[in-house]
Formats: sequence, structure tokens, C-alpha cells
Amino acid sequence: MYSTPTSLLCSTLFSLSSLTPDQRCTHCLIMSLMAAMATIIKVFKEHAGKDGDASTLSNAEVKGLLCKELGAKMETAKDKQAADKIFQGLDSNRDGKVDFTEFVIMVAALTAAMEAAV
Repeated sequence: MYSTPTSLLCSTLFSLSSLTPDQRCTHCLIMSLMAAMATIIKVFKEHAGKDGDASTLSNAEVKGLLCKELGAKMETAKDKQAADKIFQGLDSNRDGKVDFTEFVIMVAALTAAMEAAV
């Protein structure tokens, strides 16, 4: 019936008037989660591939992502060592790169830590 996920989404958006207030609330939550997922994908794609492989993040790309997206500072040797440890922790299969799944695991862990802090 729908040729693309986008056409399904558009159809859903334009049918909001027929929803109850509770259904609209659920719909808004789903849309917020979809926007968050799209942002995670966008951030990964924005940083991956600068060193050649668009499907993974290199150590340098992870450092750049930490600086730009999370405000991390990489000014001292200690900062750079901390970033190297983060990279090693992300690279669960030890292939020297961080793929999208490994990246999403980091985002989930940071989100859980953030939720626990509030």
C-alpha cells in the first residue's frame, strides 16, 4: 500500500485529526523517538568516513565526534588518553574501528547514565 517508509509516515501525520487525545500523545512520543533515532544516524554519518570508510568511525573520528557533539576537550595528553580508552571500550570486536552498532551502544549507555543522574 505504501511505497516508502516516508509515504507511510506522511499518511500517518495527515490522519492525526481522527485520533483521540491519548492516541495523539502516543503519536507525538513515537515521532519524538523517530526524530531522536534520525539524529543518531545523522551524527554517525556526519563523522564516519572522513578517514575513508563511511560505515565506521576511526579513533580520530571518535575524538572529533566527542569534541563536536559532546563538548569534550582534547587539549592535554590525559584528555587524549581518555578518548583512546573510550574508543577501545566502544570497539567491542577489536577491529580498530567503531561501527554503527557499537556507536549506538555508546549512545544508549550515555543515555542511561544521564537518566540515572537526573
